[in-house]
Amino acid sequence: MAFELPKDVQTRMAKEFEFALQKMHDASDPGIKLYFFSALYGETGRVLNIAWNKELALLHLALLASYQSANNRLQAVRAGAERGVELPNDYFQILETTCSDLLYLVSRTYTVEKFLSVLSRLAELTYLTTGNGYYLYTKGIIKLAAE
Repeated sequence: MAFELPKDVQTRMAKEFEFALQKMHDASDPGIKLYFFSALYGETGRVLNIAWNKELALLHLALLASYQSANNRLQAVRAGAERGVELPNDYFQILETTCSDLLYLVSRTYTVEKFLSVLSRLAELTYLTTGNGYYLYTKGIIKLAAE
């Protein structure tokens, strides 16, 4: 399986993902990490305007939801609005690993299982930013260790 995109478009998308991932890795501030993470859904949106692909649309929606949810949580934590709900210490490390997996997906042929695995991890990270997701994390039900 592969995103059926013109080669030049797929190459551009991979380069944008790679740049954003490097910037995420270089940043120490969570807000800056999220800023560069937002480039992933931004780029998928731009690519969808050039070459429609339903799997890419699914990835775009997952990235957008993940960014919005993490950004909302980060803003609430910074504002002191919800003192009991935080982002786990290794949240951004796992997010970066997931983005690296996404770079793999947009760069080459992949299996349906790999695609679903990455989307599932992204969904899990998104859910973790909710109150109930954080609760399940503190109970040890949601685990962030690399799979």
